[in-house]
Formats: sequence, structure tokens, C-alpha cells
Amino acid sequence: SLEGHVIVPIPRPTEVKGRWNVLNEPHMVTSNFQFWPLSQQEQRDKGTYVQNLPNYPIGKEYWSEDDIKSFIESKGFPKIDPYVDVFEPICNLLEQSIDFHNSTDSLLLTAWIMGTYLQPIFDAYPYIFLSGTRGSGKTKVLEIVSRLAFNAEMTSNSTPSAVFRVIQANSSTLLIDEGEMLSSREDSPEMRLILNAGYKRNNPVSRTNKDTHQVEWFNVFSPKMIAAINPLDQTLKSRCLQIVMVRTSNKEKGNIRINDTTVSWQSIKDSLYRYGLQCMSEVKAIVDRDEDVNSLQCRQNELWSPLLAVAKHLNLYVSSTVFDSLLTRALFQDQEEEGLDDWHKAILYVLGDIVTISRDYPIREIKLRLTKYIEDQKELERMTSRWIGAALARFGLTRGQRDENGNTYRI
Repeated sequence: SLEGHVIVPIPRPTEVKGRWNVLNEPHMVTSNFQFWPLSQQEQRDKGTYVQNLPNYPIGKEYWSEDDIKSFIESKGFPKIDPYVDVFEPICNLLEQSIDFHNSTDSLLLTAWIMGTYLQPIFDAYPYIFLSGTRGSGKTKVLEIVSRLAFNAEMTSNSTPSAVFRVIQANSSTLLIDEGEMLSSREDSPEMRLILNAGYKRNNPVSRTNKDTHQVEWFNVFSPKMIAAINPLDQTLKSRCLQIVMVRTSNKEKGNIRINDTTVSWQSIKDSLYRYGLQCMSEVKAIVDRDEDVNSLQCRQNELWSPLLAVAKHLNLYVSSTVFDSLLTRALFQDQEEEGLDDWHKAILYVLGDIVTISRDYPIREIKLRLTKYIEDQKELERMTSRWIGAALARFGLTRGQRDENGNTYRI
């Protein structure tokens, strides 16, 4: 029996047309400590058949062969601690590198990264939508995720045709930077087809092969993360958990660069692979049976239950507040996102920047600081002092004394 299993590329010298190159050769690793190359002969000997063998690029971190051998020889002992060995290092890295606006953003992203290694047990998996202006840290988050999530692939240079095949073969975590083409229903129809269908299991999409004129079916279910300045259309947004990114005033975090020496990426990747194999059955039991994990309704339950299960599983190993924090966020996030547009959010962020004591704050001061969160000059011109005053009134704030700077609001 294969039980839980993962296909991992192992670099091997390979002769191709008389020349020797290093290629990634797919190997099978199972939770009952088997390890073998996925050659045709080995598949026949083992009585297994992998329909679409993955195709892995050279130069990326996967599960290291040394740690695989250690895992096999020790029979997985000592068992991975999902909090100490996995959650904590990833969450610390995110918090040290990114100045998040919401204190639970790092918890959400860490649980999401861990969940990409458990994808086979979920019926749906939420997309992450990183929204924010230029320079707010969206790309830095993608850089971290690209090094840690399961079989992560950036799509900047990929055609939709390649994306269809990569997801089907590799179950790749898809990372989309500068996703402005997804703001309109008319743009990028093939990529939109992948995203609309790839949120849930057993929802394949069809394409006609241009050479054979035959219909081909592709499984496009996989984790996906989108970074964009503009809002997404409602269909795609309904499949996402949104993280609002803002420009940092913390120079130390802002100057951190993500590169090969930022952390021991290989060590974290090895722990993630062990976590996926050793903890999958435990997390599945929580997904299937835990009432707290499935306490939300309809689409909100689909979006949140995988991440809540990852968080609840941590409590089997350590007393943690991660589950409670994410459940609280899940209960309130939908209401917050639907109730506020980007302009109102920008005003709230400005108030968070400038309010230190209770006093009358001039509208002019608030408007000047909006440039930090609203880059489009035309949008700024439309946010008149009258509109800002009305927005502050909608937040329940009262007008203060008019002074030499104009109208004020008491905050």
C-alpha cells in the first residue's frame, strides 16, 4: 500500500542524445517509508502507475535526498512537531520580513503554506488575494511563498497552456504577481477559466488540442495566490481570502531582501515535506469530524475549514492561540471586506498612522497622507475634502472646531 505519498524530484546525471546533463528524476516517497524512482520498470515492479509524471525545473528547493534517506532509515523518528518545526519558523520569517497591517496576517499565511502540503485531503482550498498599492510588500510575500509552498510556480512568464499542464502534472501552488488582468471578466479568459475552476476538487476543465482537434481534460485544482493593485471581479474574489498590504514605515523590515541566505530554506522545506506525510491523516480526521472547524456556513466554511483544521491540529502538540485567532478573523472578515471599499480602508489606515491622542484632526492633514495608500492621482482628486468629511461622519466621528486649516473632525 502506498498510503500517504509524495512525488519528489531527485537530481541525477542523465544521458540525453549522447550528452550528459543533470535532470530531476521523479521519486516516490511514502508515509510507510518506501522510496523508489518512478521509472517504468519500477512502476511495473511495484504495481503502480502514475498517469502524469511531474516535470520539475532544476535549481529549486524540494525535499533533500539526505533528509529523505534519514526519514526512511529512522522510520520517521523523531516525528515532526508541526508547531515547533514548521509553523514557528515560517511565521517568524514572515513577521520579521513583512510589516503586516493585520496582526493575524502572518498566522493566516503560515497556515496556508502548510496546507499546500495537505491538498489531497481537502475538497476545496482558498486562494489568497494580496491587495495593496505598489511598494506595499506583495511581491516580497510571493517571493517567500515561492520558496516554501508545495511545488510553487510563478506565472509571470507562463502561457495559459503551460499553466494547465503544470498544475495537472505537479499539483503546483500557482503564484500570480501583478494580477491586474484578472480585474475584468473580458481579460485573460483562459487564465480566468483555470482560476474559476481550480478552487475545488473534481472540477476539470476542457481544452481543444490545436494539433489533434481532440478535447483534453485538465485537473486544475491547486492552491493559488494572487497579488494585484486593482480589486478582483466578484466571482474570483468569492474564492479568496484577502490580505490588505500597506507600505511600511519600518525601514528595518522594508530593507530585508529575500534571497538564498535569508534563512535555511532547505531545512524548512524538509520539515514541510515530513509534515505533509506524517500529519496528513491527523489533519484529515479534524477536517471530517471537528465541529469547531466546520462551524461556519456555506462558502465561508469552504474557504476557512482547511486553514482552521491546520491550526486546530497544532493544539495536539502545543497549547496555541492560532486556531482562536483565525476563527475570530473568519467570523468578521467577510463583513469587513464587503462593507468597506479601498477608499474607506485608506482613510482608516491614515487614521491609524496619525491618531496618537484625542483631538481635532484637520481633513487637510488626512488628505495629504492618503498619497501613502492611494497612488492614482485621478482617484486622489476625486477624494475631495467634502467626501472625506462625509466618510468620517459615516464612521461615527463628529465635526470639530474649524481652524486655519479648514474643517476638522474629533478623533
